[in-house]
Order: sequence, then C-alpha cells, then structure tokens
Amino acid sequence: MTTFKNKDGIVGINGWLLVYLLSSIPLIVFYSGAFSGWVLDYPLWLVIPILITLAIPLVLIILKSNQAPKWNIIELWVIAVLLPLRIITGILTGDMGRVEEFIIPLVLIVLFPIFWAIIWTKYFKNSVRVRNTFKIS
Repeated sequence: MTTFKNKDGIVGINGWLLVYLLSSIPLIVFYSGAFSGWVLDYPLWLVIPILITLAIPLVLIILKSNQAPKWNIIELWVIAVLLPLRIITGILTGDMGRVEEFIIPLVLIVLFPIFWAIIWTKYFKNSVRVRNTFKIS
C-alpha cells in the first residue's frame, strides 16, 4: 500500500481510504449474515456468495480500478436500503411481542448503514486521494 505525492497531491491506499477498506471488512461479514438468515441461523451456502459479492467493491479498491469509487458508493446505498427492509420484514413476520426488547439495537442497525453511506459517499466524491488514486477527472 504505497502513498506518495504527485503533482496533484496524495495518491495511494492510505489515510481515510485505508480506514474505509479495513472497517468495511467486518461490516460486510455482518451484512452477509444479516441478509442470509437470523441470529445463529446462517446457511453457509447463502452467506458465502453474499460475502463474495459484497467484497467485490473492496477488491476493486485494492486493484486501484477506476470503477472502485462508483461501485463502493452503489454498494453502500444498496445496503442502506436493503438492510432496513430486511430487518423490517423480519420484525413484521416474526414475534411482534418481543420487538420492544430489541427496539434500540434494531433502530441503530437500521440507521447505521444510512449514516455510513452518507459519510463515505461524500468521501468518495470529494477526496483528492480518491481522485488521484483512481485517476478520476
């Protein structure tokens, strides 16, 4: 992971881009489980393909593909929409009597990917490092 300065500024997978990359790994593992089943009921035949699919935009960053920012933004917003829908569907089809016990964690789980998408979308669209690393004009 090289960082250097060219005539336009900083380049490379370091700084906030590295923070995004490393912090996204545990999140995509969590999302893979969330999209494939409920607590401790994760069928591996479904978790693994979801995990691989969610990892593709991160791999594009490592490969320094000029498509990496676009695909990471798309993935962020797909998760920000689908994860809340998945949780709401589970609540509506599950044991409604226990919802009150888990309401605060559920609200946080629903809101987190939305805030995550907002923050990182702004970063990918405005960062000099992203523009220079992925040669975006």
